[in-house]
Amino acid sequence: MLAGRWSRYKSDQKKREEARREAEVAHERRRAEANAEKERLRKGSAPPTSAAQSAAAAASDDAAWERFVGSGSDSPISVVDVPWPTLQAGALGLDPATASAAERKQAFRAKSLRWHPDKFVQVFGSRLDPEEREAILRRVTEVSQEINALYQAAEEGAR
Repeated sequence: MLAGRWSRYKSDQKKREEARREAEVAHERRRAEANAEKERLRKGSAPPTSAAQSAAAAASDDAAWERFVGSGSDSPISVVDVPWPTLQAGALGLDPATASAAERKQAFRAKSLRWHPDKFVQVFGSRLDPEEREAILRRVTEVSQEINALYQAAEEGAR
């Protein structure tokens, strides 16, 4: 009986590790995209995606967030459960080419509150999977920093 439990435990552990690795790869890809986006905003060059694509990404991110928040589940939250945002200025509503200064400021405030590490812990801290808590909070911090950097780059690019 113990052997069966142990093998299930090891199998579950392996699945969690694979999911964590996949999430890390996706995170690195998004980080590279965000860095390219920041550079684009600093240079003031044309966005690589259309306004419609940015709006679709924003709507998708917002819908995923609403499902995440509204799930009402008490189950532990792992890295793969968090609906990580698309870190592009247009998708976040921070692109000077598609949003006014007031709209950018409003979008920045909303995203900053959503992804602020302290606020995230306040709302979801008790549900974070203890094995993945550190990784989740590290990523939340990185997302928050990227949002800040994109907003700053957008404001500099708008001048």
